Amino acid sequence: MVHIFYNNKNLKSEIKQTLKQVQHDRGKCNFLAIRERVRVRGQFGLPRCFTPRNDRGNNNRKELINSSTYQLIHFKKAAFTPHRNARRAEGESVSDTCLMRVGQESGYSAANFGKTPRLLRSAGFTLAEVLITIGIIGVVSAMTIPNLIQEHQKRATVTKLQKGISVINQAYRLSFDEQGEPENSFDMGSEAYFKKYWQPYIKMLQYCNTYQKCGYNNAQPYKNANGTRNGLHVVLNNLRTAFYTHDGMVYIIMTGGGDIVQKQNDIFIDINGGELPNKYGRDLFRFVRIEDNFGARVSFYGYGMTDDELNSDCSKNGYGYTCAEKIRRAGWRIEKDYPW
Repeated sequence: MVHIFYNNKNLKSEIKQTLKQVQHDRGKCNFLAIRERVRVRGQFGLPRCFTPRNDRGNNNRKELINSSTYQLIHFKKAAFTPHRNARRAEGESVSDTCLMRVGQESGYSAANFGKTPRLLRSAGFTLAEVLITIGIIGVVSAMTIPNLIQEHQKRATVTKLQKGISVINQAYRLSFDEQGEPENSFDMGSEAYFKKYWQPYIKMLQYCNTYQKCGYNNAQPYKNANGTRNGLHVVLNNLRTAFYTHDGMVYIIMTGGGDIVQKQNDIFIDINGGELPNKYGRDLFRFVRIEDNFGARVSFYGYGMTDDELNSDCSKNGYGYTCAEKIRRAGWRIEKDYPW
């Protein structure tokens, strides 16, 4: 685009037509700025080349803004003298017209020739553009951040689950290698069984003879995967014992339970202790102590089930007892059909 500063109104029409002819396909001119020659002759207009005269501090210059970047420079007529190499047409005054380029984005063309030029605005964003950008960022963040948080929580859950099963398995194998497994831990009672067969082989922070000592608000704090309440007690005299370790995990070791009280070899791991949600498949996982041809170990509850049986239990409609085994079979990943 081109700014035009003129003093001779008779040249207005001629220069306007000239500009229309020399504008390229984008409607912009490639004229040089102040201190560079501008030659327009014949069908391309009038020959003219001007430079600002050194006014030695007088007020002949009206406005001057960053000439090095071709922004607007506005001088009074008296402030211009012909360049020493400029050629004048006969009968023309060098002060009649000043034609100069002020930048591709000035907004002036032949269409608005003759209007009072305005200062070229500084580059930047308008308030509307800023608000629209912020709105877009907000929408994208609202869509992506929850998913990122959820994925992080899933990875953290798997990592803690792997650590928990490793700790309890190592302690159980050490105990079994040295002392074996009692014929009937149910008859011993959970407290005596724990102190002899577990406590020497595991590093714990707190032994819990009440649910409060393990950080819970009530004796039965757990829910099933489907949201229903579960009847598991954290601590129950002679039937289960709980303790938590330095990493905040709570381990519950059972010797008996059920509607008809009988021997049980189940172990439960709450990977974040008394913190919510206290739900099967989210932070509570079930395991079982077994002895077979491979020796003694702590395995995943449901390890002998089919995939269909496993998926039926570890679902939004199931209890979630087999969710640890489901994660293991999926390659230690929480997949899309997992009841998260």
